[in-house]
Amino acid sequence: MKDIKLGLVNGLLYYDYEELIKVFLDELNISYISSGKTTKETIESGKRLLVDESCLSLKIYFGHMKELMDKCDYVITIRCPSIRRDEMMCTNFYALYDLANNLFPNRIIELNIDLKKRITLKRAFIKLGKKLNINRCKTARAFDKAFKRYVEKRNEETEKQLNILNSTAKKILLVGHSYNLLDDYIMSDIKNILKDNNIEVILSNRFFDEENEEYQSISKDLYWSKNIDSLNAIMRCKDKIDGLILISAFPCGPDSLVNEMIRHKLDLPILNLVIDETNDNGGIITRIESFIDIINMQEDVYDQN
Repeated sequence: MKDIKLGLVNGLLYYDYEELIKVFLDELNISYISSGKTTKETIESGKRLLVDESCLSLKIYFGHMKELMDKCDYVITIRCPSIRRDEMMCTNFYALYDLANNLFPNRIIELNIDLKKRITLKRAFIKLGKKLNINRCKTARAFDKAFKRYVEKRNEETEKQLNILNSTAKKILLVGHSYNLLDDYIMSDIKNILKDNNIEVILSNRFFDEENEEYQSISKDLYWSKNIDSLNAIMRCKDKIDGLILISAFPCGPDSLVNEMIRHKLDLPILNLVIDETNDNGGIITRIESFIDIINMQEDVYDQN
């Protein structure tokens, strides 16, 4: 299978593992192509494949997958029940491979990460190499090089965020999953609006405190890994930021529950944005501008006191 071309879907967990996957495939001299940016047509294509109740992020994912089918031989799908023991991922990640394989039979190659079954990240990539008919030793070497670059890039991203966090600038933390915060369609003009108002943007997904347990001050019983990561980022930043914007794709069950916890337990200006298929840019701009006004008014009151 070495001469095949693989498709990489710009959606869901791909945003977390993009550097790792690309360097891994480059080391093995395997050709690949990534899907393009999310558009309205991407979403419409995904909607036709799924039930209406599916979340926007899942529709985007399958819209991208559909667009790739004519451009590659196989598409890599990341199935991920758990990335840490005693924690869970959203159920969409459990069923992703089965759903993709049913929609596109014999065109899907699974990358299965499941710590509960002791399938570590390295073991998952070695299994992927086996499916690609690559020697185990060569696969392991490719993973080690890719993982080193992956960790280096994560550290670089965290360092950039810490520099902003420790600056004297006005700052807002954008809280959400990578596949929402890094998707231009979902984010619309949110980052640009904030920057145009002289507000620095910090992204919650750029912190990687996997052993941090500060989230327990908000919820001791939470077991969704990605929401735990978001809470840890909030706790790390809360004393140095001017406000939070919670960004979710409609209708995300875990986010809807966790975001309510955040709103009730943190004494910070908080804006909750739920992005749906219509993506009403005008309404989003109005709400963000109003939120900025609230932050500025609070700062004025603080200065007067």
